[in-house]
Amino acid sequence: MPVSPDRIKIATYPLHGLLFFLACFFVSCSERIPGDMEKLAAKSIEPVSYVPKPKGSLVFHGQIDRIFHNRCGSCHRPDQSAPFNLLSYMDVSKRADFIAQVIGSDYMPPWLPDPTDVAYAESRRLTIEEKGRILQWIEDGVREGPVSASSKLPVWPEGWHLGPPDLIAEMPRTYSLPAEGMDVYRNFIIPMPVPSVRFVRAVEFKPGNPKIVHHAVMFIDRTDSSRKREMQDAEPGFGGSMNPGKAHLPDGFFLGWTPGKTPFQGYDQLAWALTPGTDMVLQIHMRPTGKPESIRPTIGLYFADNPPEKFTYALVVRDKFIDLPAGKSDYRVQKSFTLPIAVNALSIYPHAHYLGKNLRATAQFPNGRRLDLLHIPNWDFDWQDQYRFEKPIRFPAGTVISMDYIFDNSSGNPANLYDPPKRIRYGQNSTDEMAELMLQVVPDSIADLNHLRRIIAENALLTDIQINEKRLEENAKDTRLRVYLARRYLRTGDSKNAEKMFRSVLEPNMNPTATDATIAHHELGLLHLSLSEPENALEHFEKALTHLQQLGIDYNTAVEHFYIGNAYVLLARYNQAAEHYRSAIMLNPQDPDYATALAKLPATGSDQQPR
Repeated sequence: MPVSPDRIKIATYPLHGLLFFLACFFVSCSERIPGDMEKLAAKSIEPVSYVPKPKGSLVFHGQIDRIFHNRCGSCHRPDQSAPFNLLSYMDVSKRADFIAQVIGSDYMPPWLPDPTDVAYAESRRLTIEEKGRILQWIEDGVREGPVSASSKLPVWPEGWHLGPPDLIAEMPRTYSLPAEGMDVYRNFIIPMPVPSVRFVRAVEFKPGNPKIVHHAVMFIDRTDSSRKREMQDAEPGFGGSMNPGKAHLPDGFFLGWTPGKTPFQGYDQLAWALTPGTDMVLQIHMRPTGKPESIRPTIGLYFADNPPEKFTYALVVRDKFIDLPAGKSDYRVQKSFTLPIAVNALSIYPHAHYLGKNLRATAQFPNGRRLDLLHIPNWDFDWQDQYRFEKPIRFPAGTVISMDYIFDNSSGNPANLYDPPKRIRYGQNSTDEMAELMLQVVPDSIADLNHLRRIIAENALLTDIQINEKRLEENAKDTRLRVYLARRYLRTGDSKNAEKMFRSVLEPNMNPTATDATIAHHELGLLHLSLSEPENALEHFEKALTHLQQLGIDYNTAVEHFYIGNAYVLLARYNQAAEHYRSAIMLNPQDPDYATALAKLPATGSDQQPR
């Protein structure tokens, strides 16, 4: 039975329950590289409303089929991620009511942003004309028309969309997803076998089993931390938190995949460095299908011929003070950052979790002009994505980048994970909440890039201090938190507050762990040593040494012997200094500083042997 336009408009909220069954509904667009980095992105021009065609004039073959082939076929065809096909008249007509609902509510295609002042590359949003034609065709009775007029199916790429990769790497082991249960977030490790530094301009991801993969984010880990986490798990990869640990996005790039997404060929002049020993960490969101499934993803890398001419940076505006009261439906988060340098912005990536509702991002130019960068009136955590500008946007120094996010922690939010609602605070897990806006930007020079990094790092450090000061108000006897906060004070040069905080750890009513007490004594020793107060420094170093000997940590014990030796040198007690330097060498003979310190000691008193 056809669905009327009035029924279509109100069919929004019940659709959240359909996420398990739906996949992408969008076109595979051709890529193009913006030629002028200085031009502002222009808003797409299209009619503001649909002008209906004569009743009964729209038929499937030759008219409506073309829209479904181009807009839906990338996912809704055999062996792709969608659970059903939308290519033939039979495929579409038997789901006409359902299609009218998801298209009428803008739930499908899965494209969250409303039109704004900028145009996005590869927009999956149906045009007003396309949407109007489909809805009118359904309302008019899903007429088939002559089969002879059918549109030809697009030629979808086989193999690698970007052509043969320069490097293909596959996950070493297959992972088995259970038939039933909750969605699975898991991190898989793929070693990158490069003998020397290469520069990556593009990455193409093949999930191996697209039916179970909802989306994936790709990180790099230049340490062995991800491998160690995997070794603690019997299955391939590791689960737990969405936080990938020491893995991170590569040098200002967001590498993500959603069903049907066309990989971007990138720019040679903006490639990122891949060093030997690096692992790719794939954080994949998987959904059970009702039967056991296996997955073994593969990635293809495309290298630039030369090192990059410029470098991208991931500029992140975030608020870590999120504290959503239970039941509040309009919690607002506003945050901004003033650019200290001029940049070209390539893409934008908003991020929130399940309670996000209305997300907006703007740019305020120094001359007062305002540019709407992004507006998502109905945020959906499951369909988040990066949005690449059709043309890079030039932001002069002094431009204010702002985010304005609304969160809904009420029982009226169908995406709320808790019933009844509970207090939700900032955190990395999906059950926590986040408010972030990432812009991929290109500074004009290395000097500008370093200046931007320094400003961002300073702001992040001050924010971190504010957050932990607030946490300490609620957890006054958390000595680990006190140690962490004291070290942050040291990084800002605030030695007075750092000393005060370290001393508070050692107060009798605190009952610190041996580790926290060791750190506090060691840091206080360093502070006294920097002030040329060797007696006070010696007292703290010796107490730290006692704790370390009880804990049996040889490496740090060697460090403590070394600093005790330094304190004795300031006291001109060279024989005792030599004794502790020798102890440090015995515990860690690989560290050259210990032998060097011993060699520099003057031979005095009864200890006359050559250094």
